[in-house]
Amino acid sequence: MRIPLNNADNMANEDPRILRAMDAFLYERGHSLLERAEGVSLARAAGLGVWPYVGVYNNWPRVIPNGLDYQQEIFTTAAFGGAPIIAQPYAYVTQAENRRWVSLPFSVLKDHERELEGAENVPYVAVVQATRNPPGHAQTGWFWSADVRSSTLGAFAACLYGHVQVCSVPQAVLDEPESLARYRVLYLADSPQLTSRRRENLQRFVEKGGGLLACYGTSLYGPAGERLERFELEPLLRVRPAHPQGELEQTLKSYRCMTGGPNDLYLTPHATPDGPLVPLGYFEPVELLDGGSTMMDIVTGDGRRPILPGVVTSTHGQGRVVYLASSLESLYSSTQESVLGSCLRNLVEYAAATPPPYQVAAPSSLIANLTQNGNRRALHLLNWTTEPDNESGCLPPVKNVCVRLRIPGGRQVRRLAGFPETSFRHKQSGQELELRFPRIDAYQGITFELQ
Repeated sequence: MRIPLNNADNMANEDPRILRAMDAFLYERGHSLLERAEGVSLARAAGLGVWPYVGVYNNWPRVIPNGLDYQQEIFTTAAFGGAPIIAQPYAYVTQAENRRWVSLPFSVLKDHERELEGAENVPYVAVVQATRNPPGHAQTGWFWSADVRSSTLGAFAACLYGHVQVCSVPQAVLDEPESLARYRVLYLADSPQLTSRRRENLQRFVEKGGGLLACYGTSLYGPAGERLERFELEPLLRVRPAHPQGELEQTLKSYRCMTGGPNDLYLTPHATPDGPLVPLGYFEPVELLDGGSTMMDIVTGDGRRPILPGVVTSTHGQGRVVYLASSLESLYSSTQESVLGSCLRNLVEYAAATPPPYQVAAPSSLIANLTQNGNRRALHLLNWTTEPDNESGCLPPVKNVCVRLRIPGGRQVRRLAGFPETSFRHKQSGQELELRFPRIDAYQGITFELQ
C-alpha cells in the first residue's frame, strides 16, 4: 500500500491503522537538504519506504532551476535510505545540457543498488519529532522563536553537522519498547505532552542503560494542552518548575536572554567562573531536586553570577539523564552558531556514555551517515559546502578527511570498497577502522560487510 503525504509531519496525524498497513509513502519535500535528510530518516525509522521528489512539484515543469542542488538532493535521499524520484522529468529531454545533474547520481546509485537496497540508519541518537505547541508554549522574539518544530530541527542539525550518527523518529516510537531499545540516546528537544505509556517506556529505557536528553518544556503539559505544576518526567529529570521570589524574581525581571549589554544571560559550566559562555535563549526556570546534579548554571553576563540551574544530570537504573532548561535547539536552528552546536553535542555525548559508531575529522559541511541492512554497511559522505543554493555548478571539494569507524567486538570487516571510484587509504587497528580521503567532491560511499 502506498499513500502520498505532503510532509513527513503528517505521519503523526494519520490513523495508526493506516500506517501499519503501509509499505511506503510519497514524500513531497521542497525545502533544504537538512529537512530532506530529517524527513527521509523519519520514514525509515518508522519502518516505511519513502520516495521523495527531487526538487519541487510546481507550475513551471519546463524549468530546471538548480542543477547541482538536484544532484545533491538525489545523493542525500539515498544516503538516508530513501528512493529519489523526479516529478516532471521530461524537461531533461529538451535540456540536454542539464541532464548530467540527474544522470550522474542516478547512474552511481543504479550501479550500487544491491549495496544500498533496504538500508536504514544505524541506530545511535534518536531525535523524537514533535510538531504541536500547546497553547502559550511557543515563544516569539525579535530574531528567533522557540517552538517544538524548530527545537526538533535544531537538535537534528546540531548532531548532523557535528558528525553524530542521528535519525529523526516519530513520536509513535515511544510506544514501542523494542524500537526504543535499538538507540543509545533518546533526544526529546521539546516534547511538551507525553502519554503515561510513553513515560513508562522512557523510564524502562533509561533503567536498562539508555541515555535520555530532555529539554525545555518536555513533559510540562497535560493531555488537553494545560501547563502543569510539575514535569511529568520529574522522577527522571530531577527538577521542577521554579517560582522565583525576592531577589531572584527581581533579577529575572531585569535580565533577558535576548538582550545585549549589561543585562544578558548565559550558560556556563557549573562552579567554573572562567568557563566558556554559551548563549542561553528562551529557558524554563527550574529548581534542583534530590538526586540531580548541576552540570551548567544560568549566569548573568556581568559578573557571571549563578542564578538558576541550566543543565541538570542524574542517573536512573543503568542509564543517564540530562535536562537542559533552555530551548537551545531553537536558537541553533536559527543561528547555527558553533558554540551552541558544540554544547548540544557535549550533552548528547554525556547521555550516551558509550563511544559513537564513528568519528569524523572534517568541516561541518561534510555530512556523514551510516546505514545498514543485515551485515552490510554503507558509510555515506555528502558535500554540502554550497547548501542551500548553488547556481554556479561548482562544488568546492572537502580535503583531507579522516573517518574512524568503531567495529563491534568479535566482528571483522570484509569486502571494503568505495564508490564512485576513488582513492582512499584504510587500516584496521583492533576494533577501529580508519579511512583517509585526500578529497571528497560531491559524494562518496564506502561499503563493507561485518562477519
